[in-house]
Order: sequence, then structure tokens, then C-alpha cells
Amino acid sequence: MLELLKERYQELKIQLETKVNDHDREMEVTKRAFAEERRELERAFQLKVGMLQGQKAELATLHTESQEVVRGLWEQLQRRAELERGHAWRLSQDRARLQEVLQWLRIELEKLSEENTLLKRAGEDPTRV
Repeated sequence: MLELLKERYQELKIQLETKVNDHDREMEVTKRAFAEERRELERAFQLKVGMLQGQKAELATLHTESQEVVRGLWEQLQRRAELERGHAWRLSQDRARLQEVLQWLRIELEKLSEENTLLKRAGEDPTRV
């Protein structure tokens, strides 16, 4: 009976050691798989970070370029506004001068019209000059 017990103990011990060894191997495989997965995730993360840094640099460049374009357009707009103010002033001056000339021409026309009327009357009646 003792011998049977010893044999049974030995069998159970071997089974237990086998199970422990199997679990140890499974743990080792799982550790390696997790380590590999971690390395892959780290590589993917580094790639993503690199891509995002590249995009950030591109956006910074685009931002700088767009600021330069806006600055150029603003300067162009200011120059055009100055030119338009100058044109408006010149047009105002031309208009005032033309109104003066028109007034003078109207006066001259009135004078000529009066002279013409006098000359016509004088031609009709030579005593009425």
C-alpha cells in the first residue's frame, strides 16, 4: 500500500511538474508575444509621432507663408486706397475746374447772346444801337 502511495505520489509529482513546465513555456511564449506586440506598438507610435511632427512643420510653414501673403495683400490694399484717394482728389479738382469753366462759358454765352440780340435789333432798326 505504501508502495502504491509512493507511486501515486510520484505520478502526481510528475504530472504537476509537467503542468508547471507547460505553464512556464506558455508564460514565456506569452511574454515574447507581448514584448513583440509592444515593440510593434512603439514602432507604430514613433511613425505616427514622426508623421504628426512632419505635418506640424508643414502647417507652420504654411502659416508663415499665409501671413506673408496676407501682409502683402494688406500693403497692396493700402497702396490702392492711397491711389484711390489721390484719384478722388484729382477728380474733385477737375470737377471744380470744369464747373468754373462751365460757369464762365455760360456767362460768355449770355454776353454773346445779348450782343447778338442787340446786333439783330440794330440790323432791323439802325437808329436803335
